[in-house]
Amino acid sequence: MAKRVHERTTQKTGNILRTILIWTGGLLAAAAGTCLLSGLVSEKVALYMLVATAVVYGFVLLDFDVDDDD
Repeated sequence: MAKRVHERTTQKTGNILRTILIWTGGLLAAAAGTCLLSGLVSEKVALYMLVATAVVYGFVLLDFDVDDDD
């Protein structure tokens, strides 16, 4: 029988935060593309939105799990 592994609070919080950041980055990228294609914003503003998306995904790549148990 497989051993049941319990998530620690840090792991659970990190997973929730990572999920939120992934969705935020996706929405920022979609908003930048939509606004640029519709002509609502200039190319410079859309570029700033895509840079913000890259920053969000940079935070997603951080490892929120402080121990090396995996």
